[in-house]
Amino acid sequence: MIQKNNNLSKKAKSFRALCIFLIAFVVITDVYYYFFYPKVFPNVYKTGDIQKIKPVFMNILPTVDLFVGQNRFTVELARSNAEQSLGLGKRGGLNPDSGMFFIFSRPSIQNFWMKDMEFPIDMVWIDENKKVVGFAEDALPEDFPKVYSSPKPASYVLEIGAGQVKIKSIQVGDVVNFDLSGVQTRN
Repeated sequence: MIQKNNNLSKKAKSFRALCIFLIAFVVITDVYYYFFYPKVFPNVYKTGDIQKIKPVFMNILPTVDLFVGQNRFTVELARSNAEQSLGLGKRGGLNPDSGMFFIFSRPSIQNFWMKDMEFPIDMVWIDENKKVVGFAEDALPEDFPKVYSSPKPASYVLEIGAGQVKIKSIQVGDVVNFDLSGVQTRN
């Protein structure tokens, strides 16, 4: 009988040692993960970090179809100062028939730059009568801090992929059609 109790005692000691090892392993890996893992892989987030992440592409802007002459573009509307300040910055690119449409409260000389841009664009300046008054072609990200200014007061600016002005044969004087009814303005 004494031999049987010794075997149980050895099994209990082994089981206890295994449990202590597993608990120590979990604690050590948790400490490592908490302090070091985010530094090795900076885009891995811990539980609770979701409130700290400011999404770049999660801001869903309303879209409308816009026509420059016979050319149709589906454009996101940049209406508020924050939306206009970010613009197409920090994005990877555009589809050929898409863009961003900036709406201003009054006509004035509009100034744009390529801050935080990752791809080249064309800018189309549009006056309050919905006519093209000018454009800047092939504005490059590395042009920052260069400022592109409308040649005349503009109420709207259309940003499209580089080369689209030439491909779509957009000309000064082209009529621009769009319907903003049902879209709220922002400041």
